[in-house]
Amino acid sequence: MAPTSWRWRAGRPNIRSARHVTAALSILLLAVQPWPATSHASAAADTSSPPARAAFAEYQAPVICGDAVQTITGTVEPSQAKTYQLEPFEVPEGTARIEVSYTWDPLEAGVLDLGVWDSTGTAGVEAFRSWAGSRQGRIDKSMPPLVIAPDRNERTVVPQAILPGTWHIELGIAALDQQLTWRVEVRCPALTTTTPPTPLAPDPVDPTHVARPEPGWYAGDFHLHGFHSSPNGPTPDEMITYARTSELDIVPVTEYVTPAHWERLGAAQRDNPDLLIWPGREVITYFGHMIVLGETPSGIEYRVGYEGIGLDEIQRSAAADGALVSLAHPTLFPPDVFGSTCRGCYFELLDQVDFDSTHLIEIVTEGSMATLGDKEIPNPFVRTAIELWERLLREGHRLTAVSGSDDKEGPDYGKTSTMVYASELSRPAVDEALRRGHAYVRGMGKESPTLEMEAVSTDGTTAIVGDTLVTNTASGKITIHNGLGSTLALRRNGSEVSRVEVTADPFVHTFEMDRDAAEGPLGTFWGAEVLDPALSPGAEVPTVIANPIFLASSPALEPKLPVFSAPTANQTGENATTDTQRSGEDRTSRGKRAGAEGTSDGGPMGGNGLLVAGVVLAVAALVGGLLVSAKRRRSSESVS
Repeated sequence: MAPTSWRWRAGRPNIRSARHVTAALSILLLAVQPWPATSHASAAADTSSPPARAAFAEYQAPVICGDAVQTITGTVEPSQAKTYQLEPFEVPEGTARIEVSYTWDPLEAGVLDLGVWDSTGTAGVEAFRSWAGSRQGRIDKSMPPLVIAPDRNERTVVPQAILPGTWHIELGIAALDQQLTWRVEVRCPALTTTTPPTPLAPDPVDPTHVARPEPGWYAGDFHLHGFHSSPNGPTPDEMITYARTSELDIVPVTEYVTPAHWERLGAAQRDNPDLLIWPGREVITYFGHMIVLGETPSGIEYRVGYEGIGLDEIQRSAAADGALVSLAHPTLFPPDVFGSTCRGCYFELLDQVDFDSTHLIEIVTEGSMATLGDKEIPNPFVRTAIELWERLLREGHRLTAVSGSDDKEGPDYGKTSTMVYASELSRPAVDEALRRGHAYVRGMGKESPTLEMEAVSTDGTTAIVGDTLVTNTASGKITIHNGLGSTLALRRNGSEVSRVEVTADPFVHTFEMDRDAAEGPLGTFWGAEVLDPALSPGAEVPTVIANPIFLASSPALEPKLPVFSAPTANQTGENATTDTQRSGEDRTSRGKRAGAEGTSDGGPMGGNGLLVAGVVLAVAALVGGLLVSAKRRRSSESVS
């Protein structure tokens, strides 16, 4: 239960601190061992192809980065897919900034993700400088270089002083089905003055901020991307505009991998005191994604399998820092059907999940309806996610169901939302409410009906969604607003037991609840769904999915609540540079930036493109077989 206020480079331990020493020793070992024949360094002026493979290649010292572009090349094989390759380069004293570009050939062979670690190591928050997926610095897409500078707020980059020493380029081999050759270009212009630039002042949000003091139902979209997740990602101000349009009260900022935004959102929160801005990130592994709500100063890992890092270790580290951990879109694009269409989106590591450190599960991604051309069709992955969630509940894993639009550019914020009943609109109150399951999902966002579900036991004890009643029977009541023409379906332990038509507005339905002899460790859980038969002919679209009320022999365990503390005086400043300050960018002419098309980072959609593609494939599968080319749809359009 660590406080969530923090600072960079404060010497805090991290889960891989010993690896910093290992990385340094490895440079010395290279002097007495042959360098693998898969990596070569040269000056940019040398345009010759990489040397031919030799049985024993001579050691190639890391390139010394300078004013001239230096080139590092290498090859990777399909057997290396879903692993990570780190390439060292030397950064001289007095470097003003670092510029990184890269590409690979053939492009259709796979996808490589780009990351950068500084001279303090190859793991830990202190050493992390950028993770761009495959959406920055792409030479083949004519993108500008990824720029790391202490005084510039660049996408995906943590702005800190440029420390001299051995830095590393990280190539994540996200997907690969044939050998490819990669090329990385680095440049390190020297300072033109004797005074180094001053790093951007930190300006984090205050996690104790109370946006509204009254209890009530508050709307959140628990999977949102912004400035650091897309070449066209919205600034904090633009995020707020989209959030207000969608009637959101809770605005999580869950950027891909990077913590670059953690110290950049203070001004947006101060300018919008009635909203709750909640920094987090999406942990992108090649075997499943997770949403982490809250800053995690003790760990930034995402590289499952790298140096023995396990998914459970990442979860425990995040939970120990007080963050909420959510399984993101766990049934989206199963790879046995869709290949690498959305690499890592399908959750393949359930057997590695530490459920004691996992709190939420995303059962609706984008929305209950999906876009297919100019039509809306039922999202085929909603029901599979609900079935997985209910199965985990039966097995005794207490996970609160939430939803997220996973939108990268803003217009679809709130296309699905989660209503949370909290004692006030603040991070501590909403965090506790989510841990207790006081929430229900609106599959169509603000267009969905609203629902209130409550139960009363025989001794008069009351409960709402997420609560446990110690009783064998109880009386339930559900109130629905704006659901006329829908169907209310009651579910017990994941199976539908009754349904009734919603014939009035508001509509009130009462029913009796009992225990099931075949119940699981959590007892018998009663849930509810509102189904709309009018959205798609021949289908019942779930517009509301409620977290259940439990009937059990003993009370539920009390959740372990984190301790939140306000930033100290030197951790925040109203004059700090924010994400609205884009180096070299005019906010009045955003448009599509170079190479921006088709570079969504492995989330299910970039805008909506990948989900559309996936739905097309799903429909194709249903009517008689998948397109043979599905495995080729990874390209750089699906960068996780």
